Amino acid sequence: RIMDRTGVFKALVKTLRTSRKSLNDGIIPRSRSTSAFARTTREVVDNISKLRDFLLEHRHDYINAAGHLTGDVSRLTDQDRDQIDLEAQNYMRTCSALIANSRTEASKDYVTEQQRIHREAVFGLLEGYLRDVCKLYSQQRAVRVKRVVERKRMYLISMQCMCVQCDNTKIYVGAIQVSFAIRNVKARDQAIQSLGL
Repeated sequence: RIMDRTGVFKALVKTLRTSRKSLNDGIIPRSRSTSAFARTTREVVDNISKLRDFLLEHRHDYINAAGHLTGDVSRLTDQDRDQIDLEAQNYMRTCSALIANSRTEASKDYVTEQQRIHREAVFGLLEGYLRDVCKLYSQQRAVRVKRVVERKRMYLISMQCMCVQCDNTKIYVGAIQVSFAIRNVKARDQAIQSLGL
């Protein structure tokens, strides 16, 4: 005959859970202290993420260099964009130097082979992440430069059109003056003929 012992099993599990919580012994005890390596890499990730978030947040205003021509109002001036360029490049250099310094410091630590492989993988991921953010910045900058060049080209073309219009107007005005002078000559000749001179 089968007996249902589910209730007994649940009570036993509950008792074990409460006794383990009081003893705070898990299978793998969690270490609350983090290593210098973990703190440094976390700081690098946070800095790269801040740069990425900043670039994505201001992407529209940064790229929209000719917004006043299309009716879009941009909150950034060209000086602001140049300042963003300068600060982003400095930030990328700082993050790259921080990764290099962390790698140098990590190589001085005595670690197992597995930890060394892990750290190299972490540094590879950090460098890849920074490379991706640098690529994002480079793409945004390329679009901005392209739009600035197009804006200058359009300005030059519009100035050439205005000059051509000015020249045509002068030619047109000159033609009216010539035709008026020709009419005056004809009128004078007719007047002379009518007088019989």
